[in-house]
Amino acid sequence: MATVFKMPGRPYWFAQIAGADGKRLPRRSTKETGKREAIKKANDWEADERKRAKGDHVMAWAYARIVEDAARLADSGKLTIDRAEEMIRDLRQIANPTFKETTLKAYWSDWNKRRAKHVAKSTSGNYDNALKKWEAVAPGLVNRPLTEVDVREIRDGVGAMQSGPEPIASSTAGNYLAALKEVLDSAIEERLLTHNPARSKAARRARKMASTKGREKVGPFALDEVRKLMAVASDEWKGMILFGFHTGLRMMDIAMLSDVNIAGAELVKTSAKTDTETRTPLHPQLVAWLKGRKGNFFPKIRTMTNTNVSTTFSNLMKKADIQRDAVLSGGEKVKRSFHSLRHTFTSVLANAGVDKEVRMKLTGQTTSAVHDNYTHHDAETLAEAVAKLPTL
Repeated sequence: MATVFKMPGRPYWFAQIAGADGKRLPRRSTKETGKREAIKKANDWEADERKRAKGDHVMAWAYARIVEDAARLADSGKLTIDRAEEMIRDLRQIANPTFKETTLKAYWSDWNKRRAKHVAKSTSGNYDNALKKWEAVAPGLVNRPLTEVDVREIRDGVGAMQSGPEPIASSTAGNYLAALKEVLDSAIEERLLTHNPARSKAARRARKMASTKGREKVGPFALDEVRKLMAVASDEWKGMILFGFHTGLRMMDIAMLSDVNIAGAELVKTSAKTDTETRTPLHPQLVAWLKGRKGNFFPKIRTMTNTNVSTTFSNLMKKADIQRDAVLSGGEKVKRSFHSLRHTFTSVLANAGVDKEVRMKLTGQTTSAVHDNYTHHDAETLAEAVAKLPTL
């Protein structure tokens, strides 16, 4: 029972009460000068301790009941993954009554909104597009509680992206998988998950097994398509396109360019992929775009991931009404992406009669087999070549 007493020379009454475990707690001042008020406050404190003791007992009993149920179902072979997940949610609810289950879609949307102020608008848009793609191929996955995201659905979703009526390339599927990994990594940091199912071996194997990369070829853009891209591009993206078209450099090599790469009338760059240095004469159109620019040429794009840069360019193609799929004059089916500008560069040079060795020097390619895969001659050029053959 609570007791109150006075300390010599102190104006307030002090209280001594029993804690939740039944042991006496350290004395504390009631900040009351009247004994009646002091007794009431001390009794209230002790009542709160009894409530806490009762609550702890109820919580312990609830935990024990769930664990016992799990053990019983496991012994009988009836403990399914769904039932186990349900029990885990019950445990969370007991430990934190304010806990609210959220779906992957809801968490993803909220996560992207929270970080929108810290990333480029295009980056935020890319993650919205990735969510839409997952929702299209795996609606059950994105509408499932975050804690129930299952590697099997991720695996099937990755496979579905690369099959069906509108299959996408393995690399693009990899981009969408990477976006899901980042979202789930964030959920782990917020202690909403304990592991990331998108990083499992099964998810990675699904992408490789369903890969279409081996039977897909990247094709070039037509000149009018490049002009369409330029017409809808921002200033930085106009520069990216100009460098791709006039130098044949790879996407991220271009994104990292700065004024240190300009040596007189040449662009000097060492490829991050092959560690090969190329020296490319600057086209007058590039010289005009570069005029007055110092430091990094693409300050926004260089901070983006490879995945986000690729996706942003894909969205630019849609805005310019350029189809990703195309059929060359010989009937060959190809896909287009930013890398197509490298193919366009090589093909334009080939059709202009530039020697193969020169083209290889400009693009930094070291083998003819690789180079041949980049060159696409148009029908008119092939016809002129055939006309030059002698009559037998």
